[in-house]
Amino acid sequence: KKKLQNIYCYDASEISLKLAQSQFPDAAIHFTTSLNEILRRSVQFDLIVCSRVLQHIPADSIGGVVEKICAMGGRVFVNESRNRSDKYFMFLHDYQLIFQQNDFVQTSAGVMQDAHGNLQEWSLFAHG
Repeated sequence: KKKLQNIYCYDASEISLKLAQSQFPDAAIHFTTSLNEILRRSVQFDLIVCSRVLQHIPADSIGGVVEKICAMGGRVFVNESRNRSDKYFMFLHDYQLIFQQNDFVQTSAGVMQDAHGNLQEWSLFAHG
């Protein structure tokens, strides 16, 4: 609606991407299950949104993933659950520390509730 360009929607789940495509059939969004496809394009994004995805990355891999995300743009919005769950492979990470290691600072943060009453923490990080 705002005539934005170069919108990429990444999800490891093809089912989730098909659902997103059905919700936005006419939008100029590039849907992909390959993060490497986005990385190969060497594009810089104004804003990168990570909504309830980083929580599924194990502690031994999260640093490298965040490093790649930070290399793609100057601002990153992170929204994650406040609950750890072995059943759903959900890990609690110290995002403020992890982004700080990539020269990003937290510019704002808060807590919100999803439709099921679960609390989620959100943060906006910016390079600098």
